Amino acid sequence: MGRMDLVDEIDVRDAPLRGASPWQALNRVLSLGFRIRGRAGRSEYWWWMLLHATALVMLLGIVPALFGVANPQVSVGLAGPFAPIPLGEWSPSEADGSIPTPVTVSMLAGMAWWLTTLIPSVTVAVRRLHDANFSGLWLLIAGIPFGQFALLLMLLRPSRADGERFDC
Repeated sequence: MGRMDLVDEIDVRDAPLRGASPWQALNRVLSLGFRIRGRAGRSEYWWWMLLHATALVMLLGIVPALFGVANPQVSVGLAGPFAPIPLGEWSPSEADGSIPTPVTVSMLAGMAWWLTTLIPSVTVAVRRLHDANFSGLWLLIAGIPFGQFALLLMLLRPSRADGERFDC
C-alpha cells in the first residue's frame, strides 16, 4: 500500500481545519462532537472555547446579575423513590426567597448547554492534542495539581506534522 492509497483512505474530517472562523469552528465541533479520531487546528479549538465560555458566562452570570440575583447557585441532584431531590435548587439573594423567572430559565439553559456540549468539548480537546502530536490521554493530566497549566501549554502548541498519525 503506497502513500497515495493511504491519503485516499483518510477522511477529510480527520484533517485539522486551519484558520477557521468562529462559525466554522462551532459547526465543525458540533458536527464532529463524538469523534475522537483526527485533529483539530488551534483556531478551531480556541474559537470553540471562546464561544462555549461566552455562552456559559452569559447564561450563568450576566443574566442573573441583570435581575439582581447576586450569587445564584445550582445544586443538581437525582430523584430517588424515597428522597426526591428537586433538580435545580436555588440559593436566592432576595429577601422573599423568590428567583425571577428569566433567571431560572437562564440557569436551566446554562446547565443544559453545559451538559449537551460536555462531550464535544472533550473530543475537540483530544483532537487538538492530536494536532500537537500528543495522545488524547494527556487530557487526564488536568486532574492533578498544576496539570491544567501543563495541559494549557500542550493545547497552545503549534500543529505538528507528526500528528498525522492520529488521522487513521
